[in-house]
Amino acid sequence: MRYKEFDGQRVPTFPLLKVLARGGYRRYRFRAEQEDAGLVAALEEALPRGARLYVHDEEVAWLCHKCASSGAPDPHKHDGPAARRFVSGKLALPPGVSLGEVRERLSESLRVRPAVRLAVPGLHRDDGDLAAAAREEALWVQLQP
Repeated sequence: MRYKEFDGQRVPTFPLLKVLARGGYRRYRFRAEQEDAGLVAALEEALPRGARLYVHDEEVAWLCHKCASSGAPDPHKHDGPAARRFVSGKLALPPGVSLGEVRERLSESLRVRPAVRLAVPGLHRDDGDLAAAAREEALWVQLQP
């Protein structure tokens, strides 16, 4: 979730909905482990054009109870939790993108980023690689906070 100004009010927006509204996108849930915040999100750079990687856990705005319940337009600064080591989210792929190409690009990107472990079992399953899907399912279980 992100925030934008609208008629002088700060309102939440959901960028994944805008992408999905275009239609035809395939969505895959993922779980990951990272040593520093933003490492999983950085994997998006390696993806084919139009593919998006949404890390849900890092896009949460942390508010105190008073600010959350009052709806104050300008809440005071809040310290959120420390960087999330385990994150989850969705990989959104536009129509026409090769699942094999996405898998290959993610694999190459993860090879040079040993500080990240990523599991997207549905991507491998839909591409017909059941052995890789089984390995990803096993990793999925390990990547629970």
